[in-house]
Amino acid sequence: CAGRRGSLFLLGKRYSFSPGDNSAEALRNKRSFGHFERDFNRLYRCTYRKNFAPLYREYSEDSIVAVETDAGWGCMIRVGQMLLANLMQRELLLEQRVDALKILRYFLDRP
Repeated sequence: CAGRRGSLFLLGKRYSFSPGDNSAEALRNKRSFGHFERDFNRLYRCTYRKNFAPLYREYSEDSIVAVETDAGWGCMIRVGQMLLANLMQRELLLEQRVDALKILRYFLDRP
């Protein structure tokens, strides 16, 4: 909103924006948004999966369904994975104890 002070928050970090038409304010806002965008793009994301080995479930008394995707029911699993992956990134990478690929390998779906 024009003329209003605002902030974005990402994992507890605040990115502030100020109103103003002068070039100094515009530059500060551009830098702040650039920092937000950089940090957002560094986050690990775990998406729904498809074509994995089927999970069979009873649909009715006389039919069984093969489920080969977690779309529609896997959101809590994926959110939990994202939280854990980003926590590991934040804690382990900052201390240089492990590289990023090692963290990502923990979250690969393998049969």
